[in-house]
Amino acid sequence: MDEEKEPVFRDNEDNSVSGSHPDSALSSVFTKEVTASGSFRIREVQRTSFGRLLQALPMPAILIDASESIIFGNEACARVTSDFQKFIGCSFSSLFPDQEEARACFERVFTQRKMELWEGTLRLNGYERWVRAYLRSVRLGEGRLFLLLIEDLTLEREQLFLNEKYRKLFNIFPAGLAEFVLVEPVSRKLPQAELLSLVMNSELSGGNDQFARLQGYGDIDELRGFSLRKFVPVDSDFERLFQRWVRNHFAFFSSVTSEFSRDQGLRRFEIELIAGFRNGMLESFWLIKRDLSARISAEQALREMEERFRALFENTPDLIFIKDAELRFTHVNPAMERTLDLPASRIAGRTSTELFGKAVDELMKDVELRVLNGETVDEVVTFPLKGVETTFHMIEAPMRDNYGNIIGLCGITRDVTDRQLAEEKFRGRTVRGRGLQPDYPSKAMQSTLNLARQAAATDSTVLLTGETGTGKDFIAKFIHDSSRRAFGPFFSINCAAVTHELAESELFGHEPGAFTGAVRRKRGLLELADGGTLLLNEVGELSFLLQAKLLTFLDTRSFTRVGGEKNITINARLLAATNRDMRKEVEDGRFRRDLFFRLNVLSIDLPPLRKRMEDLPVLVKEILEDIAREIRLPEIPTLDHPTIDSLAKYHWPGNVRELRNVLERAAILSKHERIGLSTLGLYSQDEEWAYTVGFPENKSLSELTNEFRRAIVLEALRRTKGKRQEAARLLGITRYSLKHYMKVLGLGDE
Repeated sequence: MDEEKEPVFRDNEDNSVSGSHPDSALSSVFTKEVTASGSFRIREVQRTSFGRLLQALPMPAILIDASESIIFGNEACARVTSDFQKFIGCSFSSLFPDQEEARACFERVFTQRKMELWEGTLRLNGYERWVRAYLRSVRLGEGRLFLLLIEDLTLEREQLFLNEKYRKLFNIFPAGLAEFVLVEPVSRKLPQAELLSLVMNSELSGGNDQFARLQGYGDIDELRGFSLRKFVPVDSDFERLFQRWVRNHFAFFSSVTSEFSRDQGLRRFEIELIAGFRNGMLESFWLIKRDLSARISAEQALREMEERFRALFENTPDLIFIKDAELRFTHVNPAMERTLDLPASRIAGRTSTELFGKAVDELMKDVELRVLNGETVDEVVTFPLKGVETTFHMIEAPMRDNYGNIIGLCGITRDVTDRQLAEEKFRGRTVRGRGLQPDYPSKAMQSTLNLARQAAATDSTVLLTGETGTGKDFIAKFIHDSSRRAFGPFFSINCAAVTHELAESELFGHEPGAFTGAVRRKRGLLELADGGTLLLNEVGELSFLLQAKLLTFLDTRSFTRVGGEKNITINARLLAATNRDMRKEVEDGRFRRDLFFRLNVLSIDLPPLRKRMEDLPVLVKEILEDIAREIRLPEIPTLDHPTIDSLAKYHWPGNVRELRNVLERAAILSKHERIGLSTLGLYSQDEEWAYTVGFPENKSLSELTNEFRRAIVLEALRRTKGKRQEAARLLGITRYSLKHYMKVLGLGDE
């Protein structure tokens, strides 16, 4: 590596020193022991012309010998620290917080004889200053020293920091800011035309990016140095604003102007001008520019919205009212005036008690207190109005101020008395059409339905118990259809069919990113059932985690989605169903005791089918009607009384569900409108078997006989589970005769 050539300094006076060693020329001057004051070295350096050159430098200059010791500092060092004298004889690295880095730089200069430049902090008098340091090797005479020049960057860095700080502050400002500087300070006493010309020729020196964007640029730095004329079209409103500003002797000025551009059309701006004076001379000014287009559009949209709301408020048949935090009416619409036969002036300031009586106020108070607690309520209420029982559909929501504090409520109410009566009539027809009619002959089912009707009249939680297949889901739907929630949603979830990991999401919903695969927000069944009913089938299968969350919902009527933070309040009724003994589940520790008591407000135990055989004919008829409709049979199949009597002898371990499956299979396999006992397939070979013979006009004796033979052969094969040898023995014929009959009757050739 080539060495950098060292600068050589020779004294013009007769004080140069010579010696055989390269550094010996300075030995007598720079390598002697430092005296207590260190004045010897300083004095010797100062006598050289090089020393005088260093003294003349405006920046601190320090000479360092080969041992890294400071031997000289010029007068500029005193501006950095007043007691620089104490550093004479000390290692130069002691000036820097990072002494290792300073020594490494010195080592590189010493070995490679190249200049080192670095930026860092310099420690003086307990303070640190940011400097740029230059270190290089020099020759004085024939001796070798090291020159350290220090450029103080502290003020420059502070200025950069302040500039960046102000720039960030300016960019936070929503309006456009721009500072314009005049070419030279001017007196405000100059003629107005001359002043205007000087102002228009001023140059942009700074501002924020918002101003640049208003001018169609991205960054304020792109506009630095541009004159004001760049931004002021000739003969525009903008120029006339400056004329007025000059005429007003540069007093604070604010006005609104218009600009037209091909891209955005006509835009409105608010302009403010603030002059900057020094010693009575105008040096600069600030231009503040606000785009009013969005605000004007928003104000126009707000006016239009207010007009639409006023038209709705005054012309709708619905009753609209506003109450304050004390639940006193503050505003009512004309529809409410007509309903109460009172002017708004007599309604304002009064409470529901004063207008409707204490009974109505107590009914409404619970609802309105929930609203004042932040809940939006959607309820159907019935109370006497002018002596007539009237039903209202009422929606109330909290009203908040700018800080989010609830200051009252707003309500919209509609008279739904006529609709309610029509719905009740329709609901009665619907319930009968669902097959859950009140005329089941068995006392067990009549008692069950009476309990279900009582449950439908309230919003209490109901626990449905009973064996598998007894129809718990149908009773749940009956309760829903018979309640005031009949026209709300009805959802059902089988807790045993959903994994524990997914059950929480199915019930309560989830937010995006709540777990792997949760890409979008999902509303849970509880949220979807708002205003209606949710059936939790097989509720005993819920995990303890979900049992706790469900208990919280039952207590507060609110929950959070999986991965969410927002508390969601809903109005859904819960029904629970199980085929387990829940008391035993609680005793065995598999179900929370507190949740069991919360679910078991009203319990309905469904009887098994074997204990309500009187209902069998009604059930068969209803089920066959449903099956015919579902699988689109041309006619509804029927069973005669002997067949139904035979069905009543069966134990039915699967209850109504098993009955439905048997009838559905028979309806599919039967080729006749009347289902025969053989098609049902319920009897063992020890039971009697019967075959009913019909006499259709279009069939001959031979055809009827063949049908009878076919039925007998099929029954024998069924009882022997398809074993032909045993079936032939049961029929009293040979295996070959059975083979012949099966071939003739179209039952196969073997």
